[in-house]
Amino acid sequence: MSLKNIAKSLLMLLVLSCTNQGPRHPKPFQHASKKVPLALLASSTQSYTEAKAQMLTLRNKTRQQLASGEIDSTQAGVLFTEGLLTSIIPHWYGTPWDFNGYTDTPRQGKIACGYFVSTTLLHAGIALDRYKLAQQGPQDEAIALSLHKDYHTFSGFPAGVMAKKINEELQEGLYFIGLGESHVGYLLKQNGELYLIHANYTGDAVVTIQPLMQSVFQYFTTWHIAEITYNRALLRYWLSGEKCVLPYPNLAVQSKK
Repeated sequence: MSLKNIAKSLLMLLVLSCTNQGPRHPKPFQHASKKVPLALLASSTQSYTEAKAQMLTLRNKTRQQLASGEIDSTQAGVLFTEGLLTSIIPHWYGTPWDFNGYTDTPRQGKIACGYFVSTTLLHAGIALDRYKLAQQGPQDEAIALSLHKDYHTFSGFPAGVMAKKINEELQEGLYFIGLGESHVGYLLKQNGELYLIHANYTGDAVVTIQPLMQSVFQYFTTWHIAEITYNRALLRYWLSGEKCVLPYPNLAVQSKK
């Protein structure tokens, strides 16, 4: 091959490498903690569009199984939780936190803690107003998501004592948690261990999952918790696809101390 042809071939390779769009999915976010089970860290192999479509498929299948008596409402709540944890949330790991962030596209733009919760619930198939929910304070958000049912308030003891108390009182599953007056996220109890899934404003300041006592949980003295896995009212909104009307602040709702 002549030098002229070799040069032309190298030029073509250079052009092709510069126009390569890269992998379809972003590089998985590497969590700092080594104490989170790999199953919870796994990134979805689907695109985010496919993940949201899968939640719709899951909803239709779950609705059919409920109607036929194959599963009960508790099992339906578990299926919704698994879908949220494995299809939707993993795409958000590594998304930068910002107090004013409200992106609805994971790994693009920035996200505040309240918008992380409201956006992932919306994209999992609960037709709520993600803006209105995200703009509530932590306790008011717990009230809203509890949908007129009791929510839990834990306070008055050191964080370590509270974590033990929470672990003793809560069933395995996923919960909304409001921390003090300034932060929110998901609380997950799995295999007797507690984790916080949130848009973290400390450290790398990204969406992450952490063992509860390695997170900002330890810096607060009051925590408000509302059920997600066992929240039948919220589950009905998911199954029906109807607009989710949440009860916002100043309603007479009793909390469990």
